[in-house]
Amino acid sequence: MTKVIAITSGKGGVGKTTVTANVGASLALMGKKVCVVDADFGLCNLDIPLGLTNRIIFDLFDYFNHTSLSLKSVLVKDKYIPNFYLLPGNKKGSFVEHDPVLLHQVISEIRESGQFDYVLIDSPSGIEKGFDTVIQSSDEAIVVTTPDLIALRDADRVIGILEETIRFSSSLVINWYNEKDGRLSIDDVVQTLAIPLLGTILEDEAIITSVQRGKVITLQPELEAGMRFRQIGRNIIKQETKAYEPTKSMKKQAHLIPLPLKLMKHKRSKNDHFVRGMAR
Repeated sequence: MTKVIAITSGKGGVGKTTVTANVGASLALMGKKVCVVDADFGLCNLDIPLGLTNRIIFDLFDYFNHTSLSLKSVLVKDKYIPNFYLLPGNKKGSFVEHDPVLLHQVISEIRESGQFDYVLIDSPSGIEKGFDTVIQSSDEAIVVTTPDLIALRDADRVIGILEETIRFSSSLVINWYNEKDGRLSIDDVVQTLAIPLLGTILEDEAIITSVQRGKVITLQPELEAGMRFRQIGRNIIKQETKAYEPTKSMKKQAHLIPLPLKLMKHKRSKNDHFVRGMAR
């Protein structure tokens, strides 16, 4: 049975897209057939952390406007994981604004095809158009937040909306956590939002590097960030909230992995800052 999970947030810039890509990859690496859907219309950046930009020929807009296209022809197969697919969105987002039912129809079509075990939807944040449609099409929701007061407040509002409008409870991923910089603690975040914690991703420059390279960090089990995403995947499959426990070798690693020296020597371009925002 296909399970549809909306991955959302209260605000932009908390790393929802990167989380979607890596959690999807984690599930696929565990043998599940996975499709990630880029429904964050107007932005549609899910292809970037997956490194699939050059493979996109058709997107959801094309599918809805050309009856001769099959859903299979729109799906983009991942370069590294054979049972992992991307359904690209459209940066204009016009079709979902005028007729959000179309998105619901395609999610239903994917579900009824029985082709996938999991469908992860990179959802608009709770204040953007299309959010309601994604939520109504889903079976579960994962809320992504950073341990910042503004992000936490917005996440709390979205959780309130979810509790009012849907039949299921939400779970939480805390992204870009660093206990040394004075941010809220994990316990503070969990107690404030009062929903189960699926996992915590630490602040890690290696994640930014992975986005730039278009290869999810989940494919690097030697790095703690990769293992943390895999633990989130295991929790989803087993319906648990087990905390990640680093191995002895992982405990010896620093939490913050610096960028390659050549990147540190040069001023980052505007694109680098854009990618950093995606990772966060």
